[in-house]
Amino acid sequence: MAKQKQRLIEKGFPFAQLSAIAEQESWRKEINRPPSYIHKWWARRLGSIFRGLIIGGFEDSNGDFFDKYYKHTIYKNKIVFDPFMGSGTTVHEAVKLGAKALGADINPVAVSMVRASLDTYSREDVIATFEQIKSNCSAKIKKYYKAPFREEIVDVLYYFWVKVAICGECGTEVPLTKSCVFSKNAYVSKKPEARALCPHCLHINKVLYSDTNAECKKCKKHFNPQQGNVKGYDYICPVCGKKERIIDYMRRKGSTPREKMYAKMIIDHSGKKHYVDIEESDIHLYKEAQRALPEYQEFIPNDKIHDGINTRQILNYQYRYWREMFNDRQLLSFGILSKEIMSIRDEQLRRLFAVLLSGTLEFNNMFCSFKGEGTGAVRPLFYNHILKNELMPLEANPWGHKASSGSFSTLFETRIKRMLDYKENPFELKILPGKKSEKVFLNGCKDEAKVATEENWDAGNSIILCKDSAHIDIMDESVDLVVTDPPFFDNVNYSELADFFYVWLKMFNIGVGSLDVDSTRGKEDVQDNEPESFSRKLCDVFKECNRVLKQEGRLIFTYHHSRTEGWVSVYNALTNARFSICQVIPLKAEMSVSVAIIAAKEPINYDLVFVCKKQDDFEQMCFPSDVTGQYNDYIEKIKEKCLKFSEGDKLILKYGLSLKYLSELGIQNIGKEDIEKIVITITN
Repeated sequence: MAKQKQRLIEKGFPFAQLSAIAEQESWRKEINRPPSYIHKWWARRLGSIFRGLIIGGFEDSNGDFFDKYYKHTIYKNKIVFDPFMGSGTTVHEAVKLGAKALGADINPVAVSMVRASLDTYSREDVIATFEQIKSNCSAKIKKYYKAPFREEIVDVLYYFWVKVAICGECGTEVPLTKSCVFSKNAYVSKKPEARALCPHCLHINKVLYSDTNAECKKCKKHFNPQQGNVKGYDYICPVCGKKERIIDYMRRKGSTPREKMYAKMIIDHSGKKHYVDIEESDIHLYKEAQRALPEYQEFIPNDKIHDGINTRQILNYQYRYWREMFNDRQLLSFGILSKEIMSIRDEQLRRLFAVLLSGTLEFNNMFCSFKGEGTGAVRPLFYNHILKNELMPLEANPWGHKASSGSFSTLFETRIKRMLDYKENPFELKILPGKKSEKVFLNGCKDEAKVATEENWDAGNSIILCKDSAHIDIMDESVDLVVTDPPFFDNVNYSELADFFYVWLKMFNIGVGSLDVDSTRGKEDVQDNEPESFSRKLCDVFKECNRVLKQEGRLIFTYHHSRTEGWVSVYNALTNARFSICQVIPLKAEMSVSVAIIAAKEPINYDLVFVCKKQDDFEQMCFPSDVTGQYNDYIEKIKEKCLKFSEGDKLILKYGLSLKYLSELGIQNIGKEDIEKIVITITN
């Protein structure tokens, strides 16, 4: 067989320059790639990187990368397949590059959001549909978020709640506060004023964020704003001093603690915000919402939370149903919206607004908290990718106000309308001197598709499938490139968390599961905490990729992992699927300030890109490549672009180059020691 020409992704790929572009994108991903951000997903890769990977996979090594990158480039009759579609980064970039996109994901929540973001819309129809929803729902919801203030009726932006325990020793009602300070500015050195709740009478007091002694303006008693009734995992009764673990209290009671409103933030007619104590009128309004709730019960899911690694985080706190994560007023609001969205006749529009509602859920439940002044007020449910019990929840107005965040109306403006703008006129970022950037519009390009959901290439210019990617059922050797980002074996269990959204989405008749299925989990999920099982499932998907990939095609995927087992699993999956690694490249990944990265001792800011050929078409090298030389060359190029490259990034680069070396030797199955020996060699 004639030797294939090298692809640009294999030789001469401008990884450092592309990483600098991706760095700029990463700071405002929702603005620079809005179609991929209309809904929460737990692993999203940068669009600029995947645009670059597709170009590098199609172009010869002597091609001009940036000439293609900044133009309306069209790869006509080329097919790009992503077997782990997730938020749809690959399919969006493939469509923008004029290729046919095939995306598959086993999770129906991912499929719903990608369908909603990829479909072609009439802007007029989208806006008209929103206005219809607004006409029928806005006043019905906002009536429960009103309050009297200085002889006016004003909008309530947020209600502040606290969980309350009853002391088993003396019967005292104990608010589960970690601190009396419940609001402060994000930039306390510039704006030190804060708000603290009096532990004696629950009055709101102005304090400085660092105060340790304050006098309540209402009851005149002194208190330490820094202290609360919760220390670590325990609550301590302020009257008798009894200490008990909060989780033990909930188990003993067999239910979650009662929740109590203690403050609200209103906005007056001049646009000024005020913190105000809870009054009888607030209690009355909440009870009025409770009385209205039964009318909308059929539009609210009642599915159980199933046991799992991530869901156990809240099952241990006695939450049994997904609806229990919302209070009754929030359920009423979403029942009103759900009923209206279900009545939309056009399936595409119904899907789009169902996804918008689903995205709004993340910011409007009793696991949200207050971020503080000077920043987006609502800290959403999945801000740190887990289900974390919240002791001091924040209830926002689900319909919203122009001054609030995370609401149905504000997310329509910031997500849906911004998505429509980008779909009509996509752009890429170009680096300017001084690390600034400018938008380069891809004239004539559209980020939209005629989407088909079955294996019929003639039905559209993209196909989105909700199925196990180990069994795609398309023709042998019909795909030009496989470009993907596989899951990690021991990371967040997406399907467990996705059920929070799924139980709502399935009600809208948009091709998402069925009403009698209450979870997205399945034994085919590639994510698995056992390395051997993960490797076996991943291998099954890679085997299917090998079958559908043309002989001259490439499998290109991004990966990083902090544990050696993760690299062993991926290597063995690849080689057993009859792929060989022909190149490894470091590229920018994730947002550098993400919670998961900050928490790491050695933060990983880069992915490794693996470029693979079919083994039958791979020429065995007589001498493996100089891994130490390639490692040093990469480090030097990264330094030239003044990019951050941590010790964690250096370690994963060593892992990746070690796998390439082993692949060149033709070794099929490896263990930890095989990789670690080469890593030590590179290090020394």
